[in-house]
Amino acid sequence: MNTQVNLLPPTEHFSSIIELKENIQKYEETYKMNGDFDSIKLLPNTFEAIINKNGEKILFPNNKKLPYIYRGQNCDFSPTPSLYRNFQSSTSIFVERMKQVEFEIMLKEHPIVKEFFIKNKFHVDYIGLAQHYGLKTNVLDFTDNIDIAIFFAMCLFDKKTNSYSFSKHTGTNRAILYIKVINGFKEYVSGQKINVIGLQPFVRPGLQRGYSVSLMKNEELKAVKYSFDYTSKDSEYYYNKFEQGKKIWVDDILSLKVKEFENKKTYSSDVFDLTYSRYANNDCSKHKFFNKLLKMGIDINKNNSIMDFDIVEKNKIITDWNNYQAKIICDSIHKRFWLEKSNEMTNRYDIRHEFRTLECIHMEHLLRIVKAGIPIDNNNSFESKVKNENPNINDMNSKWIKVPAHCVEVNSHKYLNYEDWLIK
Repeated sequence: MNTQVNLLPPTEHFSSIIELKENIQKYEETYKMNGDFDSIKLLPNTFEAIINKNGEKILFPNNKKLPYIYRGQNCDFSPTPSLYRNFQSSTSIFVERMKQVEFEIMLKEHPIVKEFFIKNKFHVDYIGLAQHYGLKTNVLDFTDNIDIAIFFAMCLFDKKTNSYSFSKHTGTNRAILYIKVINGFKEYVSGQKINVIGLQPFVRPGLQRGYSVSLMKNEELKAVKYSFDYTSKDSEYYYNKFEQGKKIWVDDILSLKVKEFENKKTYSSDVFDLTYSRYANNDCSKHKFFNKLLKMGIDINKNNSIMDFDIVEKNKIITDWNNYQAKIICDSIHKRFWLEKSNEMTNRYDIRHEFRTLECIHMEHLLRIVKAGIPIDNNNSFESKVKNENPNINDMNSKWIKVPAHCVEVNSHKYLNYEDWLIK
C-alpha cells in the first residue's frame, strides 16, 4: 500500500502575508511530537554547540524544532547561486574561487577566528561567511525564521548605501517565498547539501539564523515555491520590525575588507595553487589555467601579498572583543548533555555525552518527518511502501532503521568562562 502525505501546502499564490503564514502553520502542527522531543526548551537568541563529524562544534540556532527553512525573494526568478549567474566561464568562476580561498586564508589570521573559534574547536563556515558578506559562492541563503525571509522578500537592498528600504510602491506588490524541508544534515539530496551556518566570528549569519543550500552548476533548487501579495504598509511594518534591517544586517570590519575583493586583479601563487588543487577541472592543466588567467588580466606570482588585517585593525578587534563583545557572544553559546545506554538489554542510561551531535539533530528531523507521514516527492518528503506486517528491524533489506533510545537534557546552559574567551 502506498501512502502519500504532503509536508507543505502545494505550490500556490496567497493574497496576503497572513494567509500565507496561516496555511504554513497548519502544516507545522504535523511535526509536533507531543512528547519527549517537544519538552526540550529552546531559548531564543542562543546557540547550542553541536558536534559535527569532524569533531568541530557547530553553533546551531537554539530555537529550531520544525524542519523548514525559508528563502525570500523580491522578484520571481529562478534562484541560482551567485557563482553561476550571468553565464560565467569556467575561468571566471575560478577567479571567484580564488577570492574565496584568499578570504579563508585572511580569516584564519583574524584574532577572534584564531584565538577563540579555532582554539575552542568551533566550526568556521568560510563559504557561508563569504556568501553573507557578498562574495560569489555556490550556495543559496536560507533562514529558519519565516519573518526574516519575508523581510528579505519585501524590503529592497541598495548596494551603494549597503542598506535596506521598504517598498513605497502604491497598490499591490508580489514577492516569492521558497520553503525547503530539512530531511537531515547527513547526506546530499539530489546533490543539494544543507548546512547550518549558525553563529560565526562575525554576527551577520547568526542574526539572520542562516542556513546554506549548495548547488552544482545548472542544478535546479528543490523546494516548494509560493508567491504572495503585500502592500507598502506590509513592507514598512517588516522594515520597522527589524529596525530598518539593522537587526539582521550589520556592517563591520569584514564588510569593508570584502569590498577590496570586488575588483581584485592580483593573487599570490599560493592562492592559485590551493584553488587549483580544490576546484580545477582535471581536463585543464595548471599551466593552461595560468595562461587563461593572464589573458583575463589576472596577475599571479609569488610577490603578490595575501590580504590581511593590519596591526591597528587587529589591536582594535582584540580590545573590542575583550571589553564587551566576548561576553555577549559567550553568554549566547550553550550546550546540553545527552545519555545513551551501553547495553540495549538494560534500562540504564549510563553513557554521558557533554554535547549533542549532528547525528542527534539529523535523527530528530527524520523522526518528525516519519511521524508526519510518508511523503511524496519534490524533495519535501520521502517515498516508500507501508508494510501491513510489522517490519523486521534486523532485516537489512527492509529499509527500516532502529533508532536507539537516548535521554536529552531539557534545558541548555552556558558553559564558557573568562579564560575560554579572553584573547591575550
